Amino acid sequence: HSSHLFGLFPGFELSSVPSSDYFSPERRAVEKRIEAGRGDRSAHGLVHMAFFATRLRDPDVFWRTASIFARDEYSNDSLLSTHNPRRESYNLDATPSWPAAIRGAIVFSDEDFIEVLPALPVEQVPSGSISGMWTRTGVTVEHLDWEFETHHDCETPSGSVEIVLASETDREITLRPPQRWEVRSFEASGANTARIDPNTSYRISLSDDAPARIPFELVTGSA
Repeated sequence: HSSHLFGLFPGFELSSVPSSDYFSPERRAVEKRIEAGRGDRSAHGLVHMAFFATRLRDPDVFWRTASIFARDEYSNDSLLSTHNPRRESYNLDATPSWPAAIRGAIVFSDEDFIEVLPALPVEQVPSGSISGMWTRTGVTVEHLDWEFETHHDCETPSGSVEIVLASETDREITLRPPQRWEVRSFEASGANTARIDPNTSYRISLSDDAPARIPFELVTGSA
């Protein structure tokens, strides 16, 4: 359905790039699908768009897609999905896929890095938490919680995030805060850290004998 975007999803060739500034062609391809009315006529099309949004770090597209899925009734009372809206044509494409897409909006990972809140629409979900999330690094997110101020009269709304990471072996990973915000403070308890690029990534040394607790404060960035 979208082989030209394979490097974005389901592949990792593009989605592992630290900055979404390099995604102009892929972003335009997704925009054209939206303009043409594609991606919102079937459950699997909506799921594809949600996964693209997580890899593009685009919370607006993610929220739009999730809203259409809920509004147009692609799910039965049993939570089993349908292929078409209005609960027509039983189909399981979206049933196992939406949890993975939501997870990808909250935490995205590859073999060497964990990215926090890459596509979470904080205006609609300003606070929340999740626990027990295994990542592709082999490191477990034991707990992650976030809280953002989204008042319209606040010129620089702030946010606070805390993530607890546990590893069964001594290892290093890269932790990426959400790109739409600038890091105001970053601390780590139970791990050594080193900033690689300001507001982009931190190198975290994890130990197998204790989880690492990492809180950080965020303010609105220029993106």
